[in-house]
Amino acid sequence: MKRAIPGIAFLLLLSISLRGQVGPIGDKILPIRYDGHWHIAAMVDGSASGCFVFDTGASNLLADSLWGAGSTLSKKPWGMVMIGGVGGTPQRARAFPAALEFRVGDLGETFSMTPLIQLKPLLGRYADGIVGWHFFKGRIVEFDCERMALRLLSARELSELSGYERIPLSLRNDRFYIKIAIGLPSGKTIDGEWLLDLGSGNGLSITSPTAKRHNLALEGPTVTFHSSWNGLGGKSSGALLRVESIRIGSFVLPSPIVEYSEDKAGALSKDSHLGLLGNGVLSRFTFVIDFRTEAPALWLRPNGNYDTPWELSRAGFRAVDRTDICDGLIINSLHRNRNAERAGLQLDDTITHIDNLPVQGMGIGKAATLLKTARDSVSLTILRAGETLTIGLPLPDPDF
Repeated sequence: MKRAIPGIAFLLLLSISLRGQVGPIGDKILPIRYDGHWHIAAMVDGSASGCFVFDTGASNLLADSLWGAGSTLSKKPWGMVMIGGVGGTPQRARAFPAALEFRVGDLGETFSMTPLIQLKPLLGRYADGIVGWHFFKGRIVEFDCERMALRLLSARELSELSGYERIPLSLRNDRFYIKIAIGLPSGKTIDGEWLLDLGSGNGLSITSPTAKRHNLALEGPTVTFHSSWNGLGGKSSGALLRVESIRIGSFVLPSPIVEYSEDKAGALSKDSHLGLLGNGVLSRFTFVIDFRTEAPALWLRPNGNYDTPWELSRAGFRAVDRTDICDGLIINSLHRNRNAERAGLQLDDTITHIDNLPVQGMGIGKAATLLKTARDSVSLTILRAGETLTIGLPLPDPDF
């Protein structure tokens, strides 16, 4: 799979599932699935097992509404809350007001007021919920996407780390912020605080006020996109821009692709920070987060992905695996006026076949491989409003 910004290209899901693997933690290692997000297998309230996305952009526990309805939690009393996020429309959601225990092996944390949200349309069939950073509060955790593991460290082990650079974090309003500088094509710099957001599969996402203030639309060629599900707030839009560099501490990532928001409401419309630092950047490192609140910090060490070139997806769209409720992958983001949209693909189309191969049972990982390795084009079978369509999708070489 080409190293595009996660969240614009296909998400690469592993064929294995972590469901049912909740048990004692061996040698302080938590097995995970990494697909642009950090999935952790857990047990909720002692009886409901699921796979939860870890998110530093959240504090507490949120459950997918479909998973909640099919679990033992469905019999619990509930109330109503409002949930915001990336995008312009807050969700009115049901919530469990009673305390729920979230347990991974020997680690447990109790959360109150757990909202039920529509998460699977955003992250796919394997996302049963989100667990926020309070689960690791007071702990030190190493994140390794290459080994597919999280490792709990002691203070002594942290002091003995080799090859890492320590980057201070600031903690305010229950969120972590990090100083990052972006070098723009014009020679200007955007320098300041960014929200550390492990719930984001994107690389660096710039807020709409920051984009407007720095006239990013005039900084060079852009690829605009629109999404039906780009965050908990629902619909979102923005553009991709290739910049000169991203600097984090002494690390300089050359010629990356960043995205900036055009949203007028939601998390990326706020001016309290410059944007979000997500897994599209962090996956180039093995990293440690010190969640002890007296001196939080991020420790970075380049991994095998560090020097991978940043490329735009050939497909021109993003999709999520919803073979749990239908026979295919649902398109939830399109590049405007690019190959996929020009070929006639639309948001919410369901892809059932790629070159006459059924997606059901294939998995999104193999689908991504087919799109990556195809020579010039593929044939997509689409379900749209009950009608079956066949669309030829040209796959041009990257030109951005």
